[in-house]
Amino acid sequence: MIRCQTRPKASRKLIRAHRARYRAHHGYRLAVRRLTPYDCGHHGRFAIPCGIVDRESRFSWGAYNSSSGARGPYQFLGWNVPWPVRSAADRLAHHRMAAKLWAGGFGSSHWGF
Repeated sequence: MIRCQTRPKASRKLIRAHRARYRAHHGYRLAVRRLTPYDCGHHGRFAIPCGIVDRESRFSWGAYNSSSGARGPYQFLGWNVPWPVRSAADRLAHHRMAAKLWAGGFGSSHWGF
């Protein structure tokens, strides 16, 4: 009897690669969840309240203020954050900096509120 197989079995190497990608993505999602307590609906999660992010950049990762040089959804000015935001690691760096400033005892004063 000949057995037909519509899909060939996955090799161990492919399975390991898939698991590694899954673990990396899951780790990123956990890090974002830990840093971003504010859920802004379909815009995503942010480290500061949604109203501030909306006023600063309309939730845009590509926001750039040409008059002041502020950039990103949090409108950082002169802070050491990657620009332009091209990857998940860049987004995580923005979230980390915003969470650090928000929790640093100054709260909304960094954003002029």
